[in-house]
Amino acid sequence: MFPFERFMGVLKKYVRNRARPEGSIAKGYGNEEVIEFCVDFVPDLKPIGLPQSRHEGRLSGKGTIGRKSMICMDDHSLTEAHHTVLTNSSLVAPYFEKHKNILRSDNPGKPESWIRKAHMETFGSWLRKHLMSDNKVVDQLYMLAKTPSSTITTFQGYEINGNTFYTIAQDKKSTNQNSGVRFDAATENGQKVTYYGYIEEIWELDYGPSFKVPLFRCKWFKLTGGGVKVDQQYGMTMVDFNNLGYLDEPFVLAKDVAQVFYVKDMSSKPRKRKDKKTISTSCDDQKRHIVLSGKRNIVGVEDKTDMSEDYNMFAEIPPFKVNTDPSIKLNDEDAPWIRHNRVKRLGDVKRQFILWQKKFIKFPGEAPTSPPRTVVVVAVAVTVAVAVAVTVAVAVVVVVLHLIHLIHVGRRRPPVLVRRVIRHRQALAFKRNQELAEKKALEDEAESKLERGKEVAQLGEQSKQSIAPPSAADPDAPDIIAVRQHGL
Repeated sequence: MFPFERFMGVLKKYVRNRARPEGSIAKGYGNEEVIEFCVDFVPDLKPIGLPQSRHEGRLSGKGTIGRKSMICMDDHSLTEAHHTVLTNSSLVAPYFEKHKNILRSDNPGKPESWIRKAHMETFGSWLRKHLMSDNKVVDQLYMLAKTPSSTITTFQGYEINGNTFYTIAQDKKSTNQNSGVRFDAATENGQKVTYYGYIEEIWELDYGPSFKVPLFRCKWFKLTGGGVKVDQQYGMTMVDFNNLGYLDEPFVLAKDVAQVFYVKDMSSKPRKRKDKKTISTSCDDQKRHIVLSGKRNIVGVEDKTDMSEDYNMFAEIPPFKVNTDPSIKLNDEDAPWIRHNRVKRLGDVKRQFILWQKKFIKFPGEAPTSPPRTVVVVAVAVTVAVAVAVTVAVAVVVVVLHLIHLIHVGRRRPPVLVRRVIRHRQALAFKRNQELAEKKALEDEAESKLERGKEVAQLGEQSKQSIAPPSAADPDAPDIIAVRQHGL
């Protein structure tokens, strides 16, 4: 019955007009059938569904970010990269021993280390000269015999074998870690050896129009001397980032590596000394990192299944392989979690007192037992200490709050004595200014009166000069003079 109810829930979602639910269901169901028919039978249609992986349909390499073309000025690095490509080619393998035998015959008494180094430096040119006159060589071997172009292509990110790889410089800018690699090799005795490292540069050598080989230039950790270490107790593989080696073999084919992740081992963090200052700025960095890896998700890519050989190409590294029982066996103690090798704190005393209380609880049918005298004394001491501590804390808080209040009030309003002094100074200044203003007003009034007197005197002088003196022959002269004297 449940499938029918579930399908009815799907049909009810088609309802858009609640007044006509049956018609809405019929229309919605018909539209869905038409869309499914078009998706299945009409070509060149991309249905909207679950997002596909960017690795879907291919295992070959593809550069993603940071593409640059540059001329390689380091001939030694280019020779090493070319020798790595030749070493990992099955077509070139039959010529290795032939060239080494020639070097041994031409240089008798030389050690194998010298033969190996000379083989790496001269094998490319020897192979090119050796195959120059051979017309039966396949095209791929002929292109490998030629020296690759000095113009190489570098990337900061590369996708291959269902994984995304970054350089260590790009990894520092990214949130995820994609620069760790693992390379499985076999020694001359057939023993499997696993190398761990991180990508420093990503190269792509150009051997022809349609023949390009991606390489990873890596830094590898030493397998000896503590560079790579396997924990015997928990089975974890740990690496030391400060212990690098194999500088003469930095290149590896991109298709032959697996991706790993390095997790910081917090137990290997160096301790800071109290009496000495740390000189190095990297003292807080962990010395060791734990190696973790995961299986590639390539099922369904290029018809791969979980039983394919490529699927099991990179076996998963188990992160933990515990050989001992990590559980802690508890003894028949009242409080097994309490540490007895240190000074007891107040919390430990409280827990012991609670346990003693639980131990001496009276149950029905049992005789009551009294706790020891030491427990009572400890309980009283703890109570008194807690009461004193709370009282002192409250007093300190009150004093601090009072001081803060006084400081705040003092900033906002000055004390009474200061206010009185300020008011007295303001009154004296006001009185002094008022006296100065009155004195200035009197001086201005005196100056105005003096100027007014001077003007009157000048007018009198001018009036005396404008009137001529009377003549003596004039009979009316005395009368005029008398009239002038009387002001008429």
